[in-house]
Amino acid sequence: MKRDRFPVEDYQHGPADIMAVGNFGVLYRAFWKARGRYVALKHVPRKSEAGRKVEAEERGAMLQQAFGERHPRIVPEIYEHGRSADGDYYIAMELLDGRALSTYLSDERLSHERAAQIALWIADDFLANLHAFGGADGDPADMIVYSDLKPDHIFVLADGSLRALDFGITKRVQQANTSTVNPWASVPYASPRRLREGVVDRDADFWALGVILYEMVAGHHLYPGVSAEVMSRAIERQDPPAALPACDPRLAAIIHKLLAPHRHESYQRAGDIAADLRTLLDGGVPAASAARLSGSVPTARVPSTRDRAAAAGPSVPTDPLPPGGREDAPFLAAPMPAHAPRPKKPRKPVKRWRAIAAAIVILMMISQASSWRRVEQFRDSIETIEASSLPDVRASLRELGGDVPDRVSRPLTERLLTLAERPILEYRTELPTVTKAQWEQARDCLTLAGEVSPGDTRVEARAKYIDGQLVRISAEGKRGDDERGTLERAVDLFREAARLDPRSPDPYLGLARIHAYDFRDFDALMRDLDEAQERGYRHGRRERAQIGDAYRFRADRARQQARAEEGGERLRLLRDAAEDYEICAARFEGLGTFLDSERNFALCRQQHERVQLEIARAVFDAQAIFRRWGRN
Repeated sequence: MKRDRFPVEDYQHGPADIMAVGNFGVLYRAFWKARGRYVALKHVPRKSEAGRKVEAEERGAMLQQAFGERHPRIVPEIYEHGRSADGDYYIAMELLDGRALSTYLSDERLSHERAAQIALWIADDFLANLHAFGGADGDPADMIVYSDLKPDHIFVLADGSLRALDFGITKRVQQANTSTVNPWASVPYASPRRLREGVVDRDADFWALGVILYEMVAGHHLYPGVSAEVMSRAIERQDPPAALPACDPRLAAIIHKLLAPHRHESYQRAGDIAADLRTLLDGGVPAASAARLSGSVPTARVPSTRDRAAAAGPSVPTDPLPPGGREDAPFLAAPMPAHAPRPKKPRKPVKRWRAIAAAIVILMMISQASSWRRVEQFRDSIETIEASSLPDVRASLRELGGDVPDRVSRPLTERLLTLAERPILEYRTELPTVTKAQWEQARDCLTLAGEVSPGDTRVEARAKYIDGQLVRISAEGKRGDDERGTLERAVDLFREAARLDPRSPDPYLGLARIHAYDFRDFDALMRDLDEAQERGYRHGRRERAQIGDAYRFRADRARQQARAEEGGERLRLLRDAAEDYEICAARFEGLGTFLDSERNFALCRQQHERVQLEIARAVFDAQAIFRRWGRN
């Protein structure tokens, strides 16, 4: 039910009740006092991206509520939603007992049968009903597209049943257009057309289902271990994904059809996907598998000489090949007929200057052939290049001379980008161990890539990012204004890298490191982490610890400021500090031995208790002052 004003006061929750922090807001486990039950309470601040997220969440909540009423037990039940007095948006919904499919995939391998069962539920119970919601099945004119299908949004309950979460960016396709723009795509599950053209339709839902089914079977993404930028390019080009492990060929056929390179080769309806999966689980042969076995999906073949001759008509001879001949052999000179005239005798030798010119041409051809051979040999060696071999690469390029041809510059640039990606990907891990030497090697790779492919924005963006890391590291031995100035230069480089590459989360991870531990700027840190997440980065224990540290630093600062204040201002600062220490403890709780999490958890708990005593003392002192003032 939508409320004109959402009664936030009816829901008891605090920092310790935070279940998740996502792109769109915070999810709490809250106690609904009016009903005497626990619910999942989602809070979306009104300032979220100038209100766009609030509007998306509001639209999604209404769709989810209407869909849930028609199709129970597919999405969490929404009890009420609306905006509070201060303009923030809240959704109170069913509290589920279980965990996201992404957690299952990171903790254990699913059987192929279970993977097919989950995919069947997504296709049949969820997508088929959702796409048909509001219009006739198969009619795109009034279709609902989910547009953010991924393992994070499929919830597995304790009893094994499933729910689809988060309708925040689900949209109704407009009458005049069968696709709709969506700015909050999750790159790993975005379809090629969505990445190329920026639109989504039901095919985007089918592609995402194909990626999820692939992950459940393979245990990894289509392109494992690469950055969001590299992954995005691979999806757009539809590069061949990593090979599937041994599995039922019928299941592999369904996955291949879901990820078909052309839309007409993929499934056209969610019901067709469900029918194939149900046939597979029943032991039959799915339509996708039958098509592959029968060869009904054509494959390209280069026509042979015999094919071309047959296609040309009866005037072209199609006699069998001569003994030892091949279909692709060059044409042989036809035998001279018996009545042909005797050829004339050759003329006298050409003049000397013609012979010299011919010799020069021959030498030039030999030189060009030698140069071509060197280019091809270098091109064949590109995949073996390592960062340590860059001096040899430069020497080889000098030997080639002149401009590097495209057939060399393109693969060489890609190889150098791949080498530079290694420390970048390592820095994304929870406990990165990237050394200064590794950053410098990556910078050398990008310097050469910039020389080979000048003007390549990808190279420039990564170079700015890596320069930012090197400048950040150089600030470690400095103090005072020198340290601050060096770190501000690193911030400028990270921001320039983010501007050049609007899809990469990496610059914001560098900014988060500076804002968390050098500048101790809480608000800037939270903006950095939000931006990284919007660019496809999934927060882990490192980010949770960073946020915990940021709350602790802010609490320390408020407590210090309180010592110089009196009365109500001192009490306010102490209460702010107590709340931040409580959130800090909640962030570190459960992280175990990760970094100093246990020590920080204990410290924040201890500091929270001490501040509570200071608050009680401050209240007592204020009451005593008030009583003395009353007597006087």
